[in-house]
Amino acid sequence: FTNNKRLLHEALNDLEVQQVPSRLEDGLRIAEALARANPVEEAILITDGNVPDRIDFELPFKINYQKLDPGGQNVGITDFNARRNEAGWDVFARLEGGKDAKSLVEVELLQDGEPVSRQTASIEGGNAERLVFQIPADAATQLELRIRPDGFDALEPDNTAWLSLPLPRSL
Repeated sequence: FTNNKRLLHEALNDLEVQQVPSRLEDGLRIAEALARANPVEEAILITDGNVPDRIDFELPFKINYQKLDPGGQNVGITDFNARRNEAGWDVFARLEGGKDAKSLVEVELLQDGEPVSRQTASIEGGNAERLVFQIPADAATQLELRIRPDGFDALEPDNTAWLSLPLPRSL
């Protein structure tokens, strides 16, 4: 904790946004610790509304609860896996969108950084689109699946998925 504005601005400028699960209680405990050394009358909580009903400690300040509006339509990769077959790998992908989703999605599969498949899928009304790819098994390989929705997408991190496929062993 510091009152040095230069250090605070540097710390804020160094922050990077990441998609991680929230841990609201940890943040409130830090605010509670700050309130022990400095007077804090109010903490602002900006949230999507996914908060616990109760917390198990007392706060010495008021919480100003501000709920964000929903982010909007999202389409994403919800499953990406592989199963061995006689010639190599069957690779499966599932794409899904919310109940209001209606989107054409460009799908690109890369193997070791090189494009091996490109197609278009249609996602509509919360239904899943399942895709299957055939990958030869002559070496260990890295797969990356990317999707690009044709319209607004509220959550970009679920538009890419990766798989590492090992070199098959002879039995």
